[in-house]
Amino acid sequence: MKEVRIKSKDFFDPDIEKLSFSILINKDGLSYSVFNEDENQFIGLISNNFKTKLDNIAFFKSIIDKDKLNHSGFNSKIIFSGFKKSIVPKSIFQKEKISHIFKLTHFYTEDEILLYDEIDAIDAVIIYAVGKNEYEFFKNHFPNAKISCDASVFVENSLLKLRNDENLSDSKIFVNIAPDFFDVIVFNDELKLFNSFKYKSANDFLYHLVNIFNQLRLKPDTTQVEIGGFIDPADISIINLRKFIANIYFSSLSRKYKYYYRFQEILPHYFSIILNS
Repeated sequence: MKEVRIKSKDFFDPDIEKLSFSILINKDGLSYSVFNEDENQFIGLISNNFKTKLDNIAFFKSIIDKDKLNHSGFNSKIIFSGFKKSIVPKSIFQKEKISHIFKLTHFYTEDEILLYDEIDAIDAVIIYAVGKNEYEFFKNHFPNAKISCDASVFVENSLLKLRNDENLSDSKIFVNIAPDFFDVIVFNDELKLFNSFKYKSANDFLYHLVNIFNQLRLKPDTTQVEIGGFIDPADISIINLRKFIANIYFSSLSRKYKYYYRFQEILPHYFSIILNS
């Protein structure tokens, strides 16, 4: 995760009541965006890596105290990012059997809690595991916050982009990259695939994406691949992928919003989850 600190002059001005922020927690640290609802403008973006001298909870508390995030007037959204998640049709989801359903694909420990998000647009539910201590910390500090999984934001934002794409003539793949895994969505008239893959090297990344093309018989010269998340466009993973797939591009800032001028300093795809949540 890149260290970023972008703040406009009215960043967290207590006189501004219509501020909202989205916090993303992953294995590398915490990042958040600040949005002025009255101005329809993103006015801040902060990204912090975990500090080795602090445990996770102490690290979270230090950021909240430093940036005064728990102001009662702020609207907030907490987004947990992790590999352990499953997507299931609503028709088979039963809250009382959430543990049984989740264990079909993942194990979880006594230190974790299972949560779920409903994705109405595709009649599905995403079940995901979150550390109990982290969940309780954020729930206590932000009792009115909406809590969700990064995959839920990813799916909903991808669907929105598809609906607004008048030039799409073939399949489209969306990829969201986290520090040690990535999520993939494949659309072709309808949702064909949602999956998550662990990866440690450029070869792992290349193998999984090329295998999706082979298994679904996608055309590498016409299928579009949009990439967001924590990866540099010059990364060897992207360089290798371009040898096999023609139409690769990175998520851009939405034209629905305005942005404080310093947002031009960042790679917009890097923080696509908290800038589209």
